[in-house]
Amino acid sequence: MGYDEALAQSTAEALQSGDMAKVFANGEAFKSALEKKIKADQMKNDPPPGGSGGEGKNANEEAAKKFGQNRAEANKAASETLKHYL
Repeated sequence: MGYDEALAQSTAEALQSGDMAKVFANGEAFKSALEKKIKADQMKNDPPPGGSGGEGKNANEEAAKKFGQNRAEANKAASETLKHYL
C-alpha cells in the first residue's frame, strides 16, 4: 500500500491484536504524509510565478506587446481609410 516499513509493521500488529483505532490512526498518518509528499512534488514541478522566472520575457508581457502592435496597426488602417473618405 505504500506504507514505510515501521508504519506497516505497527499497522499489522494493531490489526492482528484487533486495535482498529490504531489501524485507522496509522492510515490517517500515512494519508497525511502522502498528501504532503504530493504537494511538495507539485510545488517542485510548478513553474515560478510570472512565466519563465526571469529567463527571457514574460509570456503575458509578450502577449500585451503583440496586442498593442495589432491595435496600433488597426488604428492606422482605420485612420487611412477615413482619410480616403474625408
